[in-house]
Amino acid sequence: MLLREVASKLGIFRRLAQRFTDFRSRDRCEHGVDEMLPQRALSLAMGYEDLNDHDPLRHDPLLSLAAGKRDAEALASKSTLRRLEGARKEGCAEDRCKRIGYNQEAIDRLLVELFLQARRAARAFTEFGYRTCKSWPRRRRVVAKAEQIQGKDNPRYVVTSLAAGAWKPRALYEQPDCVRGEMENRIKEQLSLFAGRVSAAIMRANQLQLYLSAMAYTLIETSGARRSREQNWHGRRQRRSSRGCRKSARS
Repeated sequence: MLLREVASKLGIFRRLAQRFTDFRSRDRCEHGVDEMLPQRALSLAMGYEDLNDHDPLRHDPLLSLAAGKRDAEALASKSTLRRLEGARKEGCAEDRCKRIGYNQEAIDRLLVELFLQARRAARAFTEFGYRTCKSWPRRRRVVAKAEQIQGKDNPRYVVTSLAAGAWKPRALYEQPDCVRGEMENRIKEQLSLFAGRVSAAIMRANQLQLYLSAMAYTLIETSGARRSREQNWHGRRQRRSSRGCRKSARS
C-alpha cells in the first residue's frame, strides 16, 4: 500500500494508462488496462517476476486494492496479463486477440518525466579557470556543481575545452556530461527488478516487460527517497527536542 501511495502522488499508473489504447468494450471486460498495469508493476516491485505468480496473487486483497479494484475483487489472471504484454504498438480494433495498443514514444517521454520529477534537488552551477602547478601547461575551464541531495553534499567538477559562449555551466553539465553516465546507472539499478529477464518470444512483449520493470523501479526508488527525507526530518526534530530538554534541565 505504501508503493500505491507513492504511485498516486506521482500519478504513475494514471499517466501510463493514458499511453495505451484499449479497443475492447469496457462494459464487457472485467479487467481494464488501468488495473492490469498497476497489478503487474506492483508485483514486480514486490519480487514476483513470473506471470505464473499471478494465479495465487490475483486473490490477494491488498494487491487488489492497490491495483484499483473495489471491494478486493479478483485481479487479472496470468493469461489476461500475457495478452497485455503481447500488446501491439498500434493496436487493432478488428483483431480479436490484439486489441490493446500502446504509444512507445509517449512511454519513453513519461519515463524521462518521472525520472526528473523524482530527482529534483537543490543545485547551483558556476565556472572558473584553473591551472595545476605542474601537469597543466595553461588554465582550463572548470564547471562546478554544488548540490544538496538526500541530506548530503554532492559536489562535482567537469574540466572542459568547450567554449563558454556555446555551453553555459548548467547546460554543459546536464546534457553532454551526465546523460550517458545516468543511463548506465539506471540500467544497472533496474536489473534488481528483473529488467534483464526478457523471456518472451516476441520483441514487443519484452519491450513492454522492460517498461513495467522501469515503473516498478521508479516506485521503489521514489519511496526510498521519500522515506529518507522523512527520517531526516524526524531526526532533526528529535535532536531539537533533546536540546530543548537539556536546556530545561540546566535551568
